[in-house]
Amino acid sequence: MSIEYVAALIGALGALAGTYLGAWATGRSQRYSLDMTFVRERLRQREAAYVDFLAAIRQFRRFLLTSGNQVRLLFWVPGSAPGIPSIEGDDKHWEALETAVARLRISIDDRTVQDAADKSVYHLYELARAMAKQGPDTIPEEALAAARDADREFEDAARAHLASRAALIGPRRS
Repeated sequence: MSIEYVAALIGALGALAGTYLGAWATGRSQRYSLDMTFVRERLRQREAAYVDFLAAIRQFRRFLLTSGNQVRLLFWVPGSAPGIPSIEGDDKHWEALETAVARLRISIDDRTVQDAADKSVYHLYELARAMAKQGPDTIPEEALAAARDADREFEDAARAHLASRAALIGPRRS
C-alpha cells in the first residue's frame, strides 16, 4: 500500500467521521430545542388552567355578592343537606367554573393543587349557602374570608407547582 492510498483512506474516513459527528451534534441540539418547546408549552397550558380557574371562581363569587338576587338552595331529596346553591343568572358562571375545574383535573397531576382547588370550590358553595340563609342584602363575612383564604392557598399551590421540576417534565414514571 502506498502512502497516497493510506492518506486518501484516512481522509475519507475522517470526512465520514466528521459528517457523523456533525449530524449527531445537530440532532442533539434539535432534540434539546424540541424538549424546551414542549416544556414551555406545558408550563403555558398549566398557567392558563390556573388562571382560568381563579378567574372563574372569583367572577362567580363577585356575581354572588353583587347580583342582589336571592340565593336558593336546591335539594335532590327534599330536606337533605347541604343543598346546591342556585341564583338567577348563574348559568354562565357555573359553566365557566365547571370547565375550569375539568381542565385542572385533566391537565394537572399535582394532588396539592387539586386539593386546593377543591377547597376553593367548597368555600364558594359555603359562601352561597350562607347567603341563602341570611338573605341577599347580607354578606357573611366569615364565609367570605374563608373563600378568599382558600383562593390564596390555591394561588400558593399553583405557584409552587409551576416552579417545581414536576411542572416542567411531569411525574416520574417507572
